[in-house]
Parts: sequence; structure tokens; C-alpha cells
Amino acid sequence: MAVVIPGGIMLRNTSLAAFPGFSFVGSAQRVFALADGTKELQICPQNHGILGEQVIVDLQNIGFTKMRPHANVRLDWGGPRIVDASTPWSVSKPYFQKLAVLSHTMGATAYSLHAGRTADNGGCSLGTMLDNVARVRDTLGIPVAVEGLYPAKGHPFLMATWEEYEAVLRDGKTPLAIDLSHLNILTWRLGARDHLVAELLAYPLTLEVHISGNDGRADSHALCTGQEFWWTLMEHVNPNAVIFDEGTRSTPEREKRSATKVH
Repeated sequence: MAVVIPGGIMLRNTSLAAFPGFSFVGSAQRVFALADGTKELQICPQNHGILGEQVIVDLQNIGFTKMRPHANVRLDWGGPRIVDASTPWSVSKPYFQKLAVLSHTMGATAYSLHAGRTADNGGCSLGTMLDNVARVRDTLGIPVAVEGLYPAKGHPFLMATWEEYEAVLRDGKTPLAIDLSHLNILTWRLGARDHLVAELLAYPLTLEVHISGNDGRADSHALCTGQEFWWTLMEHVNPNAVIFDEGTRSTPEREKRSATKVH
């Protein structure tokens, strides 16, 4: 499926996050069945099971030869479930060493992870978080983009204000994954900064753009309607960035209800 934007047509790739709750393979089969032109697969933590070499082979056999991992995709490593850029490096290093092997196996050209939590909420400072992103990059041997977050009760997240997004942008050293659904929450809670959004999208180090819909209150991963505030700003997207559609298409519960109605 193509995203029609002012100035042209841009291909988007359906993420495995579009089918949360399914296995990696089950979700990939559903993405493949969409026949929407997806060229590169985003492998996500929303899918059940453990990512291993056999899973990668199974995804390749479905027809996906290009894929990249995202965030705290599930691995067999024995550490905490959530790993992000604020996790102490002494804790997360074994996770990323294992992910490095799998990233090489799948031929990944990039990886993205969430900024994580503030120091007051079990995380770290913005500077330490960016240092961790560089450590992940050195371990994986591929470009690594940090995905900013949004305001929430108790101010738990790093990169959750326009000022923090702008600080990382102006620093000019760290690649970004821009999640426009997160920026929609930011806009609803802290006011619009469309010029900054356009800059973030156009940033030469923006490696990924993630799209989905929400009402500004929660990151609900709804399908896009085409009425999102950022839609016209897509014309600014770095042409080398990969667009991933993370809007939920179906879940096991929805399919179970549908099957029950049919019978």
C-alpha cells in the first residue's frame, strides 16, 4: 500500500506490530497476505515466541529477504523483558551481543530502540542514554536509531518533550526513529511544533518513520485515517528513511470472534 503525500507517492512497509499477539511467523504470514508492497519487515516485541535463527529462516521462506529488529524484541537470554536505551549497559550488553548475531543472520541494515526512562524512574540521563545508543551501535555493527517517547503521568520517559527531541536533533550525532503517533500525543499535551516535526522527518540521520493513529491520549496503535496532523508533513521525510506502518490490523482475539460469528 502506498502513502499518497504532497509531492509524490512513498512506499510504506507493514510492521509485524500490525498483528500483535501472533507468533513472528503468524504475523509475517498475515503481512504477506496483504500484498501491499511491503519490502522490509520490522520484527517487533508485540509478537509471541522467541526470535532465533530458525524463525529468521521461516520468515525468509515466507518471502521476506529484508528485515530489521525493533526495540526489545524477545530473545532467549535470561535477562529482563524490557530492554531500552536507558537500561544500564552492564545489564543490557548480553542482550545486544545475542541480537548482534541474529541481526547478522537476517542481514539487518539498521536497528531502532526506545529512549527509555528518566533517572528518577529507574533509567538514566539523556546524555547517558545517547551514550548507550552508541554502545549498541558498536555491538551490532549497524546504524542504531533511538525512538523518542511522549508525556505520561509521573513524567517517566526520556525524549518526552519537544525540548529533548530538539536537543538530540541539534546534537546531530544520533540517528532517529520518528514515531509520529508519539508526536501526536506530544502535540495534544504540549502544543503543536509542526516546523520541528518537519525538521525531525527531514533529518539526514532519521533512519525510520513509524506511523499509526491515536486520539492523543494513549499510544493505541490504531490504523491511520489520513486526517492525522502530520500527514501533510510526510513530504519532508528523509528519502532514505524506511516507513513502517504499525497500525493494528488484527489480533488473535479479533480473529477468534470473527470465526465464532461465521460458525
